[in-house]
Amino acid sequence: MKFKKILIAVIVLILVFVILILALSEFEFIRTYIPLDVSIHNMTLGVAQDIRVNITQGVPVDFGINLYPASYENAAPTPISIDNIGNTELKIEIMGAEYFTHKQNPSTYYFYVGNVSWNNTNNPTPTPLNSTNYTEVQPSLNLANTKNIYLFVDIPPSQYSGLYNSTIFIQWTSV
Repeated sequence: MKFKKILIAVIVLILVFVILILALSEFEFIRTYIPLDVSIHNMTLGVAQDIRVNITQGVPVDFGINLYPASYENAAPTPISIDNIGNTELKIEIMGAEYFTHKQNPSTYYFYVGNVSWNNTNNPTPTPLNSTNYTEVQPSLNLANTKNIYLFVDIPPSQYSGLYNSTIFIQWTSV
């Protein structure tokens, strides 16, 4: 019984060896006797843009509930932080909806979003938000960098008390 197993193993080994020799000789035959045209071409490829950001803090924007009429440059406690996690430089732009509206009486009590302003640093020389066009915040946000946008609000004199809502739009495009 042991002899049969050894004999079968030897026969299988010889067959594998013969097949291998035949395959190599065929390959050598093709390689030797059939001429192949070889040409070199330049290769071009394009890597797709991966435009992604991660807004890590400051959203939703909450200025707080203790703001008084005729108070100016009230800073949001946390800036909006935008992380560029894609593979291309980005241009960051900002715009606001036209009004801040009162939650209970939006058609009666409101004030303009121009009372909200932004800056790249936390200092009181901000740029007012525009409600008709985007304004450039950052011309070029490099890969793996973060952009902070600090927001400030001016409460008009005699503004009716209550909670007000509005929308801030932030867009990013590749540079």
